[in-house]
Formats: sequence, C-alpha cells, structure tokens
Amino acid sequence: MKEFFHQYFFLLDQEAKKKLPFLIMTFLIAPLMDVFGIGMIGLFLALISNTEHFIKMYPFNQPIFAHLKHAQLIVITGLFVICTFLTKSVACYYIQKNTSVFSFKLALRLKLRLMKAYQSASYSFHLMKNSSYLLNRMIQADGYVGGVLLPSLTFFSNFLVGLAILFFLLVMHPFATIVLGILFALIFGLNTKFFWKKSIELGQVTASSGGEIFKTIQQALHGLKEIRVLGTEQYFFDKLKFIAKDFAYSQGIYNAYQLIPRYLIESALIIFAIALCLIELAIGMTPAEIVTFVGIFAAAGTRLLPTVSQIISGLNQIRFSYPTMSCIYQEFQILTELEHEAIPPACDGKLLFSEIQIHHLHYRYPTSKKDAISDINMTIPKGQSIGLIGASGSGKSTLVNILLGLLPIQSGQILIDGQPISNIRKWLNNFAYIPQQIFLLDDTLKNNITLGIENNKIDEKKIQKALQMARLEEVVSDLPEGVKSIIGENGVRLSGGQRQRVALARAFYHERDIIIMDEATSALDNETEQEVISSIQTLHGIKTLLIIAHRLSTIQCCDVIYKLGDGKIIAAGSYKDVVQSCKRNENRLHDEMELY
Repeated sequence: MKEFFHQYFFLLDQEAKKKLPFLIMTFLIAPLMDVFGIGMIGLFLALISNTEHFIKMYPFNQPIFAHLKHAQLIVITGLFVICTFLTKSVACYYIQKNTSVFSFKLALRLKLRLMKAYQSASYSFHLMKNSSYLLNRMIQADGYVGGVLLPSLTFFSNFLVGLAILFFLLVMHPFATIVLGILFALIFGLNTKFFWKKSIELGQVTASSGGEIFKTIQQALHGLKEIRVLGTEQYFFDKLKFIAKDFAYSQGIYNAYQLIPRYLIESALIIFAIALCLIELAIGMTPAEIVTFVGIFAAAGTRLLPTVSQIISGLNQIRFSYPTMSCIYQEFQILTELEHEAIPPACDGKLLFSEIQIHHLHYRYPTSKKDAISDINMTIPKGQSIGLIGASGSGKSTLVNILLGLLPIQSGQILIDGQPISNIRKWLNNFAYIPQQIFLLDDTLKNNITLGIENNKIDEKKIQKALQMARLEEVVSDLPEGVKSIIGENGVRLSGGQRQRVALARAFYHERDIIIMDEATSALDNETEQEVISSIQTLHGIKTLLIIAHRLSTIQCCDVIYKLGDGKIIAAGSYKDVVQSCKRNENRLHDEMELY
C-alpha cells in the first residue's frame, strides 16, 4: 500500500498537487446534499401518510404548517424535494466535470513530461528501446489516469457520500443501519477475497499484451512490402490473433467481475427492505411509520446502490490498472537515473570554429565487452571534405554519433580550435545529418525542408535558395502543387535520389556549416548516386563535409580519407594514399568495399 501511494503521488505534478485539495473539498457538497435530500423525502412521506404523525415527528415545524392545509403542505414539501435534488444534480455535474477535466489535463501533462524526457534522453537509451515500446508508454498515461487517478477520486467522493448516508440512517434507525453496514462489509470482504488478487493478474496481462499488440501491428504495417513479397502475412496475423486473445480474455473477465458487486448489493438491499418491513410489523409499528422509515431507507438505497457498487468496482479498477501505473513510474525512474546523460534543450547561436580536433577517443557500448572505437585521432579543418570508410561494425557511425553529441565521450577529447566544447547545443547547431534512410514527414515538401519551423515563420527566399542548391527545382515543377505537395509517409511519393536531395535542401535551409552524410547514397543506383555526389561536390570549400561510405567512389572528392577497422584508424591520407595503403596492408580491400 505504501508503494502504491508513493507511485500515485510521484506521478502527480506540482499543478495537480496544488489543485487536488480544493477538488477534494468540493466532494463534501454531494454527501451533504444527499443527506439533506433523503431527509426531505422522509418529511414528504411522513406528511403524505399522516399529517399529525409528521408534526409529532418534527414539532419545530408546527408554527410553519399551522396555517396551511394538508394539500398545500404536500405540494410545498414536494416542490422543496424537487428543488433539492435538482440543485444536487447540477452541483454533482460540475463536481464530476471538474474531476474529469482535472484528471485528463493531468494525462496530457504526463504525456508531455514523458515526451520531453524521451526527447532529451541519451541516444544510448533510445538504442535500447524500440519505438512501439515508447509509444505504448505514452498511451499508458491515459491508462493511469482513467484506471487509477479518476477511479480513486470517484472512490473518495462516493466514500464520503456513503458514509454520510449511513450516519444519517444510523440516527434514524440504529439497528437497521448496523445490519445494512454488516451486509455491505460482507460484500466488500467477498470481493476482496475472490477478486482483488485476480484483478492485479488480469491487469498485468492487459499491460503486457497491450504493448505486444501495438508492436505487432506496427511491425506488420511498416514492413508491408517485404512481408507481402515473402508471403508471410499469415504469420503476423496469427501472432496478433494469439496476443489479442489474452488481451480480450483479460478485459472480458475483468468487465464481468465489475458487474458482480452491483448484483450482490442489489439483492442484499431487496432482502434488507423486505426483512425491515416484516420486523417493523412484528414489533407493532403503524403502517404510516413503516412507510416513512422504509421510504427513507428506499431513498437511501437508490443512492447507496450505485455508490457502494462504484466504491467496490473503483477499487477493483485501481487494482487492475496498478501494473500500468507501475510501468509509467518505473519509466520515469529509469529516465531520472539517465538525466546526467540528457541532451540540454535547443538554443540559438552557433559555436564558430576553424578546426575540429579529436584526440584519443574511446567508446564502449554498455552491453558490449569490446570498444566500438579505440584511440581515434583526427583533424577536421573547416571547409574540407573528410571521408570515413570501413566495413560494417568498424566504428564509423559510433564516431559520428559522438561527434554529434548523441553518445557521451567516455575517454579522450573533442576540441574546437583547441578548446573543449562549451555548449553542446550551440555546437549541434553547426550540423546537418543525412542518413541512408531520410526522416520525412507525411506532409508538404516545404514542411519537410523546413522541419520544425512554423508556417508563419518560414522564409520563402531561403526555401527557393535551398531548392536551387539541392537541384530540386525540376522535381518541384513536376509536383502537382509544387512545394505544397504532400510527399507521403517517409517520402513514399519521391524517388530515393529525390529524398536525398530533400535532406540536402533541409541542410541548406537551416544554414548548417557541417554536413554529415552517413551512407546517404549507399542505397542508390550508380547514376542517381553520381547526381547526388555531383551536388555535394559543389559544396567543397563552402561547407565542411564528413562523408561515411562503403564505396571508395563516393569519397574520391574528399581532401582526407580515414579508413577504420575494428574500431581503429588503420589508414589515413588522400584517396590515392589510402588505396595504396590498403593494397599494401590488406589483400581483402575488394572484399570489404567496391571500387569504381
């Protein structure tokens, strides 16, 4: 229980913690109005059954009713009852509205907290987590709010209502109220014994299978082309069907369990009402008195039935959703532990440089026993083109990820004109990164070039200049709506070469001084690759280029080429020097890369 409350309040932000006490205070309105309304029903029934008995029961009202006729008393009291319950209904509506708004605003802020944490989390964290996992955690924020927070607030509100009604009934008829309380306690005890543990088990199945369902659907849709060609659609269909069965079963059983308390309470109240009538008759109460007391208990019962039912089902729902809350809590704990590796928020400005020096750089991934790169030393003068070649796993991408600040420096230094990097964000503002698989939005060509710039802040002149430099003008003229054309998810309506040019245009629009091309042309045919390389060559001396490639033909234009092998630099120099060095020291050159 202690751990539950720790997690519960941990997930509440400061705004929620400030508003929660005031929200709870409003919960006092409903029980007070319920008790008052039930009391008014008692007055009304007593008045209808026997006016003299009514005045005897409530002697303080005698001066008020002395000059009124019986029919007038009934009408006035009835109208008063109606007004009381209408007022209560309006008040309860606003209380529930405020509770829902409070809860789902918290869900929004919780998602934003997660989003911000994921955006600033270290790259090593993202290497260990797939996108479906992260998306599922974002969705589970709604599960925490809808399954734990909202039911807990509803539980507290209903608990106050139930307590107030039982206290009122205890004053009216102590023995009957004690019996009723024992019945409710028995129902609660049965629910606890048979359903609470099962609720947690069902919640764990739902939390785990829900994530697997999301992952399977995402994989099946993202890999549609390859899956269709291989004819393996049935495998993914069967996998989804198998996982969904567990999810559907756990949800179905849980929903069935939620109905049981209501039926038990309903039966208990009917048995109680009949027994109360028989007992009252047996002890000699008049029909008028029985009608009054049974009417009060009946009115209380109509309120207690949903109240107690919601209390028990709310507790079951909290237990059911507890695993989901734990998942989100643990996610924040992991992200908190990695805060020292987090990337600071974006800022304006750049770090000016004339030369980048890399000294004795080492890096080992947390899950590896071997260095990914070891004792890397190189110099990157401004305006030069640097080539990185090597077989897969030689350390090229790791080196670039450290240079981009995505991976931390474990050992060694990266210096800017002889000085350590003082502001990683200003340093990153120098870079444009162009990978093999370009990230493209399912949006307009313009928005893909500007990427993250609001429409009212887009510089149209810079757009045209970027299109010209990336040689995209002809492509734009062929599109139905020019730069406003939608290019599809991942740029599916563009060719491979066109997608690479969009990435170049993006770098030009954002005026980045260092362009890193990470296997950017490896998936292109020779003709398209030469067109892209031709565009890149025009940048020589204007931009600093760092080109990662398998094929030597891609980096012939580079001023300096570094060949990596097993995480170390094994050759460095001009294109001619590196080729000769590789031929002297490695007869396997042609096995590792293609020569054109």
